Amino acid sequence: MPELSTIYDYMRCHAALLGDRILKEYPALHQFDDGVSPRIEGLLRTPFPAQSIAIMGVAKRWQQARTAMVVAECGTGKTLISLGAMHVHHQRSPFTALAMVPPHLVEKWAREAFLTLPGLRVFLIDDLRNGGDENKSHGVNEVRLRQGRIVREGVQTTLSELRLRKDSPSSRKRWLSLCGRPSLFIVGRERAKPGLTLAQAQTRLTAMAAQLRHDFPTDYPPQAQWTIEIQPLQETLVGKVRPMLLVLLGAVILIVFIVSLNIANLLLARASGRQQEMAVRSALGASRGRMVRQMLTESMLLSLIGGAAGIATAVGTLGFILRLVPSSVPRLSEVRIDWVVLAFALLISILTGLVFGLAPALHSAKGALYSAIREGGRGSGYSTKTGRLMVGAGLLLRTLRDLLQENPGFNPTQVVTANIQLPNPNESEADPYLDIPRRATFDRELLRRMKAIPGVELAAITSALPTTNTNPNAVGGIDIEGFAIEDRPVESSQDLSAERIRISSDYFKVLQTTLLRGRSFTEGDEDGKPLVAIIDESTARKYWPTQDPLGRRVRFARDHTKPWTTVVGIVKDIKSDGLDIDGVPHIYVSTYQDSSKRLSVVLRTSLPATLLEPQIRHEIQGIDPGLPVFNVSSMNDVLDRSLA
Repeated sequence: MPELSTIYDYMRCHAALLGDRILKEYPALHQFDDGVSPRIEGLLRTPFPAQSIAIMGVAKRWQQARTAMVVAECGTGKTLISLGAMHVHHQRSPFTALAMVPPHLVEKWAREAFLTLPGLRVFLIDDLRNGGDENKSHGVNEVRLRQGRIVREGVQTTLSELRLRKDSPSSRKRWLSLCGRPSLFIVGRERAKPGLTLAQAQTRLTAMAAQLRHDFPTDYPPQAQWTIEIQPLQETLVGKVRPMLLVLLGAVILIVFIVSLNIANLLLARASGRQQEMAVRSALGASRGRMVRQMLTESMLLSLIGGAAGIATAVGTLGFILRLVPSSVPRLSEVRIDWVVLAFALLISILTGLVFGLAPALHSAKGALYSAIREGGRGSGYSTKTGRLMVGAGLLLRTLRDLLQENPGFNPTQVVTANIQLPNPNESEADPYLDIPRRATFDRELLRRMKAIPGVELAAITSALPTTNTNPNAVGGIDIEGFAIEDRPVESSQDLSAERIRISSDYFKVLQTTLLRGRSFTEGDEDGKPLVAIIDESTARKYWPTQDPLGRRVRFARDHTKPWTTVVGIVKDIKSDGLDIDGVPHIYVSTYQDSSKRLSVVLRTSLPATLLEPQIRHEIQGIDPGLPVFNVSSMNDVLDRSLA
């Protein structure tokens, strides 16, 4: 028996035996020739044949046991299979189902449920997800699908009331009124272990990565510096939104001060005009404290009226404002005005009235009695602080505008994108896209079909769309690779790294990105020909600050067995890592020389993405019917998602 040093070797050696044992211990519940339930035809989305078989298998499993597990690769339709199995298993309506999913997939499940099951009601159980009190108000919220966005509308109740409706015989009618149609309750399950800090988790993962590098030096060579980094889910979801919101918050605070100072100046001017009135009141016996209280009461009343008007405006315009916000903004469905916000707004209004009404009140009460009666009041000057605050607020708003209008390094207008994932079968012999020549053949046929679509001017392929590399260490991120530069000492190459992106020859033409020097890729830059690369400005500045990089050669992974790659062009920087990130080195290589199974199609066209999506899907699946096509959208939508 050969030496088996890894799990991979073991699986390959005993694949046939393991397969026979699995089929013997767990015989298939539903075969391809067994047919499918007619209820599958009632789904709003038509499953693929293999998905229909899986739906029948899960439904049959539920007839034998209370649980079933769906295990499959990403993009195979596990959510669709689970929802379809619910529909098939419950032969009568209505039914009630509970789904427990990771927190970041709650809205995805809700959206797919609406798009899959007819006449469905969906409820989110927030308290279990957030660890709150089950009796907390609105712990269970009904949601609906509005223009592709999950919004909270309909029933709002608590877990206690939900149990009462279900268990109490006298409340059975209320339960049926709540769940008179098929209903799905979704709970997001937290996976963090209580008491485990981020630093402790990172320490454990770093140690695990070091052990893996030690145990499998071939898979994780030391020069690759492979490791594992942990990132909080909250940071992943909202990290890119926080800077803009902080800038906006700063501008709002300055505007509050500006308005408050303006009102204080108006009150001060009004108080100066009322000096005779205050002097007469004082002469009639009114104390200074009473006059201060009167002025503060007037100021607070004015601020409360302004606060109430602001709250009413916010409540009335919230829905309209949310329609203008990109649907990719994280937790957008949770944006609402609650009692805490109302109390905070009223508190700010009261404090504003007290603070900015105090100076006019004191000014009105301290005037000399005789001179005030004799001379009357004089106007007050306009404070220069107001001008400074207005300048500060203007600068902050300009910063926010610059963040939103940041030049991405290309022209996103009239560009449509679509993502494709080539399969990764367990048996390499069954992989039709195993090597570069076969993937290059697919790429050429794909581009030929894309260019033949009416209305498409140019078509190209890339392994990573611009602004999408928000987390390069995550699955699907851009490959960050170390490399060596020819004629430089090995020691100097230890810290050299860049993001490697595979593209086709017309990629820069589709994005209308400027080629500064050298040449772009051609159809002749293919497997078997000398390897070529194009670098961006940041790479040239960082690694060849005083030299001409054209004609220089690099070697990826610093592996002496790999051939050298020649730099043939320099292109303008493209913000592949987000609009707020600059200076990241990128090296572009020809997809015909170093292709990827994760790729995106970019099309320059005057047609909208919604009109092109059926044609794109038809042409791609005309090459291979089993290929998943997803995220067909405009490049402007891709940019909007990157801001989220």
